[in-house]
Amino acid sequence: MTWVKIDDQFSDHPKLRAWGSYSPLMTALQVRALCYASRFLTNGKLPRSVVPLFTADFEAIQVQTGETEFVTLADHASEVDWASLMVKAGLWEPDREGWVIHDYLTYNLSRDEVLARREQQRAAGQRGGKTRSERARRSAQGTFAPDDTPDDSPGKRLVESYQTKTRPRSPSPSPKNKNSSSPRSSNGRENGFNCWWNEYPKKVGKAQAVREWEKLNPDEALQAVLLEAIRQQKRTVKAMVENEKRYILDPERWLKYRRWEDEAPPEAGAAVQYPKL
Repeated sequence: MTWVKIDDQFSDHPKLRAWGSYSPLMTALQVRALCYASRFLTNGKLPRSVVPLFTADFEAIQVQTGETEFVTLADHASEVDWASLMVKAGLWEPDREGWVIHDYLTYNLSRDEVLARREQQRAAGQRGGKTRSERARRSAQGTFAPDDTPDDSPGKRLVESYQTKTRPRSPSPSPKNKNSSSPRSSNGRENGFNCWWNEYPKKVGKAQAVREWEKLNPDEALQAVLLEAIRQQKRTVKAMVENEKRYILDPERWLKYRRWEDEAPPEAGAAVQYPKL
């Protein structure tokens, strides 16, 4: 099934209103023509043989004006050359085989575009069906999704989650020394954070900063980089030098946005080297 586009001001268009009592039937004729062209993918073309089918019931169309009173919209409608009226109104254009709806392809998909979309949907449906059937087969055999399943597919993520939960856990190696701590141990992270926190010139949102620090999980080398970066910025960044706290990032944002990677400005009082001309 395809869809056809109709302007929401179409029924009030001057091209139609200019035809007085014929306007409602010309509106109905245009809608029928649009639906025909979209359904049969004619690119807006209307063969001569189909137009009489669009207007066959026009004489029978009536509007109720009272409880028992009706008015026929167009008497002798079968005698009217509706196609000529549509051409004069600028809604249709003459064609070798009949007529063409004016600007149809400007607002609606062409036959080739519709067929290409259908082929894409068909191919996607086939891939999805194969994936589901393969998953069901492997599930029945006690295995999991094939390797060619897209890594970002919901099925792949579900299988990986299941595998993680059901995979036997290997025993953790016993620590050689309970008092020793690696650079990424809890004590190492806490000590590194406290050193950095003491250096940071704006003491707000410590809990949020701790969370960002734990996300970053810096090793000993990166902790040294963070510490040196904030010390250098305290000497070079104007807001920090002048202690303008309202212009200094909160500690959490400094870590989140990796501000230690910013290019360091020259230190205050440093000589500026100008190029020789």
